[in-house]
Amino acid sequence: MSTLSTVAALTLPAPTVDWSITCPFGTYASTFSFDVPFCPPSTACLVDSKCQRTKVFNRSVVEIDDRIELIENLPNMTTLVFRGNGLVRIGMPLSQLPTPTSAPTSFNITSLYRVETALVSNLTLIDNPWIVGDVYLPYELTTLNMINGTANLDQFRVRDWPPQLKHLAIEGAGVVTFSSLTQSFYNRSGFVTPLATFSGRDNAVRQFEDFPPAEILDLSNNWIKLVRTIAFENATSLILDNNPVVTVYNVGSPRNQFSFRCANCNISIFQTDAASLTTLQNAKALPSATSLAADCEARNTVLQTLPNFLSTGICVVPSSTFPNQGQIVVVPACFPNATQALTSTNCLSKGAEFCLVDAQCREVEPFFGRDETMDFQGKPTFSLAILSFPNIHSLTIRNVNVSFFNATSVSTLENLKLVNITWSNLATNAPSLPALTSFECVNCGWGAMSDAYPWPPSLKRLSLRSNKLMSFREDATGNWPKNLDFLDFSDNSIETFEGIPSSRELVMCNNRMRTLDLKDFNHARFLDFSSNALRKITLNSIDSHDNITLILEGKGLATLTVDDATFRSLQAGNVTFVSPQGASVCEMGELKTASSRHDSFSACVVGKSWTAAMIIGVCLGSAFVMGCIVYLVMRVRRHKLSRSMIDNNFAALVELSSDKEEQLKFLSSIEASVTASLTPHRLNTDVKLLDTILGRGAYGEVVLGDYNGRLVAVKRLREDNATIKNIETFIQEIELMSRFDSPFLVQFVGASWTHLADMKCVVEYMEKGDLQTYLEATAEDKEVLFPWHDKIRSARDMTRGLVYLHNQNVIHRDLKSRNVMLTAALDAKLGDFGIARDATDESMTNAVGTYRWTAPEVLKGKHYDTKADIYSFGMILTELDTHAVPYADMVNDRGQALGNFTIMYKVMQGKIKPTLSETCPDWLREMALECMAFSPDDRPTAVDLEARLEALLIATEPMVTSPTH
Repeated sequence: MSTLSTVAALTLPAPTVDWSITCPFGTYASTFSFDVPFCPPSTACLVDSKCQRTKVFNRSVVEIDDRIELIENLPNMTTLVFRGNGLVRIGMPLSQLPTPTSAPTSFNITSLYRVETALVSNLTLIDNPWIVGDVYLPYELTTLNMINGTANLDQFRVRDWPPQLKHLAIEGAGVVTFSSLTQSFYNRSGFVTPLATFSGRDNAVRQFEDFPPAEILDLSNNWIKLVRTIAFENATSLILDNNPVVTVYNVGSPRNQFSFRCANCNISIFQTDAASLTTLQNAKALPSATSLAADCEARNTVLQTLPNFLSTGICVVPSSTFPNQGQIVVVPACFPNATQALTSTNCLSKGAEFCLVDAQCREVEPFFGRDETMDFQGKPTFSLAILSFPNIHSLTIRNVNVSFFNATSVSTLENLKLVNITWSNLATNAPSLPALTSFECVNCGWGAMSDAYPWPPSLKRLSLRSNKLMSFREDATGNWPKNLDFLDFSDNSIETFEGIPSSRELVMCNNRMRTLDLKDFNHARFLDFSSNALRKITLNSIDSHDNITLILEGKGLATLTVDDATFRSLQAGNVTFVSPQGASVCEMGELKTASSRHDSFSACVVGKSWTAAMIIGVCLGSAFVMGCIVYLVMRVRRHKLSRSMIDNNFAALVELSSDKEEQLKFLSSIEASVTASLTPHRLNTDVKLLDTILGRGAYGEVVLGDYNGRLVAVKRLREDNATIKNIETFIQEIELMSRFDSPFLVQFVGASWTHLADMKCVVEYMEKGDLQTYLEATAEDKEVLFPWHDKIRSARDMTRGLVYLHNQNVIHRDLKSRNVMLTAALDAKLGDFGIARDATDESMTNAVGTYRWTAPEVLKGKHYDTKADIYSFGMILTELDTHAVPYADMVNDRGQALGNFTIMYKVMQGKIKPTLSETCPDWLREMALECMAFSPDDRPTAVDLEARLEALLIATEPMVTSPTH
């Protein structure tokens, strides 16, 4: 209930203008406005999304606590308070709207933003932390108070600071830095004099820098430990009560009557140069400081006390040069390409273990504890250089871009944790940190690990979860730490269990493994492979131990092969086996059934330790003779055989052959006939392959390449998957792409090969990568990094790609966010046509694609058409809302993420839909549900979707603002 008197109970007259069609507030549930055309003359009111009045305030309005999302205009009052309203925006442009023909003659919008002309001098916003974007304030404003508001001032952008503003308070918001606000304040037009007062009380500021210029600065109740007054020559009063200040450097021009208050501080070093001593001698107030003579001498300074401040011990530098060059290690240019640097050598604060220094190597923040956390949340543009690691027990660094690394000195650091760090990778010449026992790098964006990194032998715990790791070299196990107790590779994109070191506890959940060959893990106590798409599992030599936990999930599990010792361990109940799987296929041993603590299971038990490669090798060997016989027959008759006969009668048997030389001979013999259709598209110039792997799939990989000076993406089969069947499928994909000509499909450049097994498909390079990765990367700040207008345009581009394909009678069949590619301008293009097929193909019953995006009729093996792509597009729409893959938030009864096969079953039954967020736009919710309709007949066409998205794109086109704003 508002604290103001209102006339809401009166019968409100209908507005003189019907704004329901052209209402500019359609995206806001409630808007505060003043005066015509939305309110009665000289009166404030609330209007809904159709510009219909819902409440009218009387003219003595003082404080408002009604639900309000937008302030469009303010009344002409001295003081106005908004409390707990849910505000998201202040200021709305109106001049671009067409004036209704029925508008009254008094309707005359003279300003682009009417709120700027409001005669309000004191504005207070309390408990409104959701204001984001450009903010427009009254030009006559002299006082602005924001209490318990937004902590991230990068999202609170004042376009024009009022020239008369004298008092600014941003309190109780948890602000880490005022740098973006200060920068915009200095850039304001007409800026001449500083503020009279600035209050940043009760926030989370750690560094004494980047505050708006003011005569009185009140920064009480923050976390400031070090103060340099050089940047505050305008201040006559500085209040730092209840900060953990330990060090003060007074540098700058002398200021008369300077007042410095720091109640409940613990200043141990108060230092000044001789030239600036006048400021302190004329001060009105100074805080206590316990500087000792020995502390001053260690800094080549002299202890001195002033007659008026006997409790303030001051270390005075004899010369005007400050800080003393003999006491600081200065690197030329200090460090490149970073905002600040972590070091343990340039710290002047008494007892500091390490510190942050600025670009001039001046200490800006000291750290004293044995266990420290450096969190740069709220500083999105901040970058960190690491010059040395401290000699402490543990260090955690969060939310920062590590742009430079040159830590060459040895540190006794034992625990290092990096969270939400942008850091390319560990350098191979990085120090080994010989005492390090635990290292975590969570969400660091790592896509690969250097095999040459010198891991310390003392390392016991290693976590690289939530990165982008895809594989490790099979022979890389020798480079890992030798005595790991805990290893966590969860939430990556790892496909094969190769190059993984042995550990007592191993967490591999939420990866992309389909096969698992587990050996040499005899001392393991906990193994978690849940939420992988495991199909084949081979377990060897897992001896019986108490309290072993082995978690294997795979609802489509076809083969579980174990040796005798492992089966006895499972049967004895010493293993927790979580896997609701059916009967295994068993050709090389005996099919047995047993029960573990949680589940019964079937396994193919062989007499001794077998690896998957050994089992497959026996199978291939048994087929080799037949392969050779068929090969000889085909050599005699190959000139009579059509390509389809080769595909149908020969490829399946030859690919069983274990003789690579025989396969290569056969491939060479059929190369001319198979590649005839590709010859017009064969590139005359070699494609140079670069070292960057852009992605991996089930059979191939995509590598960054250079073709005639142009960056391209090069798709090729992995060497271990270059079977005739896969080569045939790959060539069909290239042939299909060569037919396409659409700006909304990834552009086909050409094909390149020296022999069939070396076939490469060259396409245009998409700078932003795939949509799924970009959505994950922008999830933390999606409204800024991927605004809705760009999302609508990307969705429109996808439908245009589908319109083209469907007009060509082609079904994509694997449409998902991973196969939607983005240019630097966020234009979307469809890619990866490895399983795309002609829509008239009578065999369109195979369940292809990725389960989370696949239509129910496809999963059921029924005949399907282009509407299957529409279903997949609906799933992508949900990702544009949540920035997560479909069903990512859903868990089973044990609280574990749903596996692909659980999702597949529920989709087939029509019993599951992805979750949409509470803030999901209505248009997207409606469109996504239509696309995901269980019956294909109920889904729209690509043509219909393209038209609707195009209209929506035009309706949401950003308005062009006046050059004065």
